[in-house]
Amino acid sequence: ALKDCLMTNTELKYYNALKSILSGTPYILQPQICLSSIIERKDAHQYQGELNRIVDFGIFSPEYSPLLLIEINDSSHLKRDRKERDAKVKYILKSAKLPLMTVWTKDTFDIKLLAKDLKSYGLKIDLGNIYDGIQ
Repeated sequence: ALKDCLMTNTELKYYNALKSILSGTPYILQPQICLSSIIERKDAHQYQGELNRIVDFGIFSPEYSPLLLIEINDSSHLKRDRKERDAKVKYILKSAKLPLMTVWTKDTFDIKLLAKDLKSYGLKIDLGNIYDGIQ
């Protein structure tokens, strides 16, 4: 059956918050990033099928160079198989020197904190323009 939306309700909430934070910047926010679209294999066996994995969001430069990937984690990420998947993704991104920001849904949803976290990864964001009324 066809899904109602590309993202889950939680992902959509974070997408809208990230879009709001990044408005007025040159950065491009994209949901549902397949690692194979931004990571190039160096040999046939490297990472094997792992590049088919999807990360929740990517932030790109105006030229679409990947700058930061973002994963929204809920309690399902505490399960063993999910932990193994997350560790593989982390390893691939570390090898590619692409930072991964992890946001846990168990933490309070705080758009200003989310903006500060993005800024800590080197993104140029004016925290004074962040409106915290987004839910």
